Amino acid sequence: MGWQDKLGTLETGRFADMIAVEGNPLTNVRVLERVQGVIKAGVVVK
Repeated sequence: MGWQDKLGTLETGRFADMIAVEGNPLTNVRVLERVQGVIKAGVVVK
């Protein structure tokens, strides 16, 4: 798609979809049931 310069890291000028959870989902997957925040394409949506 030619987006190598826009994807892959969290930094200014790149696209990012992220969720924020309280805890570590690698040790407790259930924290994903209680999402605290959502960022889609760099915009906070929750």
